[in-house]
Amino acid sequence: MGIIVGGFPGCGRQYLKTNCRDGITVENVKVSDYDSDGFPDNYVDYVLSIVDKTDIVLISSHPAICEELNARGVDFNLFYPERSRRNEFVENFVLAHKPAKQIQEIDNKWMEWIDLIEERTLEHCFKHSLSKGQFIGNFPMMNEYVYNLLNSNQEVVATKVVVNGNDITDIKDGGLKYMPQDESTISYQLFNATDLSNLSYIVNECNEKFEKFNPDSVGVLIDKDTLEILNKFKTWLERYIKNESQNN
Repeated sequence: MGIIVGGFPGCGRQYLKTNCRDGITVENVKVSDYDSDGFPDNYVDYVLSIVDKTDIVLISSHPAICEELNARGVDFNLFYPERSRRNEFVENFVLAHKPAKQIQEIDNKWMEWIDLIEERTLEHCFKHSLSKGQFIGNFPMMNEYVYNLLNSNQEVVATKVVVNGNDITDIKDGGLKYMPQDESTISYQLFNATDLSNLSYIVNECNEKFEKFNPDSVGVLIDKDTLEILNKFKTWLERYIKNESQNN
């Protein structure tokens, strides 16, 4: 069973489809491929027909699609940019040589479209606001999902993500846990000597990815800042394990 991911125009659906890691199946379902007479039922019917055999199904953020998925009780994620990114997105459309009509539309309807997403409450829709530099492909949740899929036959290293200063995300369980201990205690609980090979795998894979792609562009597996943190933590863990072995 895969996940359904909706994306505001310009959030990187096609980029993720084209550049996602080998071994991950991705389908980008375009509204333009479907007749308006049966829309959105024909669109949603197809999405549901492939989600069981596709890791990531990318869909439009069109209101009718979101409402139909919700009416059918289907959970889905919806990514959209922060309001302050308007000029950035318009510029990206220009640089990508999008048709003038599309450029004008996203510029003129920017606030209207974001208002609709933020004000509409759908029980099965999980919204994610993208800050500067974030796109679908380098969003933490997507990074964790891809990593878990690639390592489904291995013991997965737990990654901590602080939310609102308190909550910690454990990717082995997929839920939020409150852990009030200090960071050193958290690191001690989440990692041990047997995890070094797994951590090295993450870092090496990230380094390989950044040799292929520009670090300042949309990420596919992990963002540049997180990569730097992983490299630092790897160095710290290696020293810690070496000291422990010497003491023992």
